[in-house]
Amino acid sequence: MIKALIFKEWKKTKWFVFAIILLGLLLEVYLFLRIFRSVRMVGMSHIWDVVVNRNTFLFTQLKYFPIASGIVLALAQFIPEIMNKRIKLSLHLPLSERKIILTMIG
Repeated sequence: MIKALIFKEWKKTKWFVFAIILLGLLLEVYLFLRIFRSVRMVGMSHIWDVVVNRNTFLFTQLKYFPIASGIVLALAQFIPEIMNKRIKLSLHLPLSERKIILTMIG
C-alpha cells in the first residue's frame, strides 16, 4: 500500500521534479559562469575580499530556489487533488492517517 501511495505521488509530481532539477542546474551553471567572468575581470583576490571582508553572498539568486521548489512541489501535489471539486482524499486508504502523512512528507 505504501508503494502505491508513493507511486501515486510520483505520478503527479514527476514532471515538476524534472523541471525543478533542470532549472536548478541551469541556475547553477549561470551563477558559476558569472563568477568565472568576475574572476577573469577583477581576479580571485578581489572576489575573496568581497566575500570575506564585505560579507557578500555571491549566490543571491540561489537563496530562494529551495523555498520556490517546495512551493511548486506542494502545489503540484495539492492542485490535482482539488480540481473540479473532486477531492481524492488519501485518508480513505486502508492505512493509518499518521503512516500516510509521514509517507507523503518524506
